[in-house]
Formats: sequence, structure tokens, C-alpha cells
Amino acid sequence: MLRDVPVIDIAPFRTGDAAAKRRVAAEVGRAVDGIGFLVITGHGIDAGLVDEVRAVSAAFFDLPE
Repeated sequence: MLRDVPVIDIAPFRTGDAAAKRRVAAEVGRAVDGIGFLVITGHGIDAGLVDEVRAVSAAFFDLPE
């Protein structure tokens, strides 16, 4: 059965109080236990760096074996 990949905003974990951190941790736990995969937002990593890492990764996996 195909399930939607959960998108979880982790900003409250980075900047929130203990209760907010527990909520985010519980969401991540449910995602990992349920589908085994998740997409995170609110991580604070610059979009340009994400794009650069994605490009370098793609180039690496395009290399011959």
C-alpha cells in the first residue's frame, strides 16, 4: 500500500521549549515507525547548500563503477 511521505517541520525542535521538542520527536518517531521515511522542513540549512549537495551527489552516482 502506497502511503504519503510525512513532511515534518523540525523548527520547533531547534527553537522551541521542551514540550515542542517532544512533539517533534514524537512526529519523527511515528514517521520512522510507520513508513520508515520522512521529509523535514525548518532545518535551517541554506537552500543553496542543499542544491549543491544534491548536484554533487548526482555527479557521484553518475560515475562509472
